Amino acid sequence: MVASNWSRSTTEGGSGRWLPLYLFVLVGVIDAVISQVQHALLGTQNQSLFFLLVFAAATTVSLSWAFDPKVRPALTQHRTWWAGTALGVANYAALHFLVGALADSGLRASAVFPLVGIGVILLASIGGRLLFNERISTVRIVGIVISVMALMLILVDAAR
Repeated sequence: MVASNWSRSTTEGGSGRWLPLYLFVLVGVIDAVISQVQHALLGTQNQSLFFLLVFAAATTVSLSWAFDPKVRPALTQHRTWWAGTALGVANYAALHFLVGALADSGLRASAVFPLVGIGVILLASIGGRLLFNERISTVRIVGIVISVMALMLILVDAAR
């Protein structure tokens, strides 16, 4: 995943070089929490409450940024609200899909999370190329190929 998102800014000095490590740790923690909550607490009747609590927390954090003077001018632009709404809908759909996959797919969480992560990377790469004509570097192509091979290995193992 790191190779598929590699850019010059991640190899140069500054905080960008630590971003892959931060993402690795934070995504791991989030995945573990979601897996535990789904396994130990969620049934079909309280999934909606879980989604509500997650997005209420995200809304609270987002609104706290509204008090930052650097962020406030962006809040007056319509495209900020449209982009935020689109991102919220996409995140809701992703969380709904993830919880459903954990509950109903028959796959172990150790297979579901990498499949979802690799899928996001592949879709983002394809979308960036098609929508924004983004150039895909050789390192990113190698990362994507390795990701696809990992996806196939996970699926083969899950089929056993």
